[in-house]
Amino acid sequence: MFKKFIDDVSDSYNKVVNCMQDKGIYIRMPSMNYPSDVDFINKESILTGWFGRKRPLLAMEVTHLALNAIQNNMGKVICTGFSQVTQDREIQNFLLRGKQLCKQISTTIYDILEENDVPLGMSSDQSLTKSTVAPFSEQFMLYVIGILSGLGIAGYGAGLSTTMRRDISAMYASFITKTGAFVEDGLNLMIEREWMEQPPKIADRKG
Repeated sequence: MFKKFIDDVSDSYNKVVNCMQDKGIYIRMPSMNYPSDVDFINKESILTGWFGRKRPLLAMEVTHLALNAIQNNMGKVICTGFSQVTQDREIQNFLLRGKQLCKQISTTIYDILEENDVPLGMSSDQSLTKSTVAPFSEQFMLYVIGILSGLGIAGYGAGLSTTMRRDISAMYASFITKTGAFVEDGLNLMIEREWMEQPPKIADRKG
């Protein structure tokens, strides 16, 4: 079953990428010169980042930074669109807060990439229309934002596990904290409106 799901998603992904390339809106990942020989680390300076000269980014660091920047830019667009169509002022404020959080995170990442001369194109918000007619229920919109935020935290965790610069590690940790607080507020909104179903849980055998 899971293999079929993976195959379906992979097929859909390829179709989306081909469509974006045809329309000229696909953001390519940064490229780098392929190393010509093997080199070994002989200094602890690879872990620095707080003070003094910062070493250039590693390829795996660039990969995670770029992915997280692109995902947050997408999250900003989704939050903007959802906030435009909701009629609930409290949910709208929550979505606008998510928009600002995504913008802050992506800007921080872009600054690091630019500081290291790593080019990464930014997509615009031109795909948004002026429509105020909601295509989904507010319950579903909050659910989608919660899922995307959880995936964002997973992305920050993956980036944190691969980076070897202390300043970038601290940056990812702050992203996780801020996004976690945002997710909690979203869950509270759903609980207050009785939109949150109780997930299956282990029997309480201590009672």
